[in-house]
Amino acid sequence: AVHVVLLLRPGVLPKTSSGKVQRRICLAQFLAGELDNVGKWERPKLEEMAPPAITIPPPFGVTKDSIRDRSVGKAT
Repeated sequence: AVHVVLLLRPGVLPKTSSGKVQRRICLAQFLAGELDNVGKWERPKLEEMAPPAITIPPPFGVTKDSIRDRSVGKAT
């Protein structure tokens, strides 16, 4: 999955004399925050994504107490 998208100006990436992108140098510059970007998008981290706060009621009025009472009644 994509975690970060950077928009860069043309000609910003370091290239070899034959025109190939120098990927290791690009990675080092990216990790150091040295790439001069025009725009940036980052996928939200899991900690930033809060789960929805919902409460699910017990089905048909079944509660822990009613289950306990039934199981205690059968055991005796």
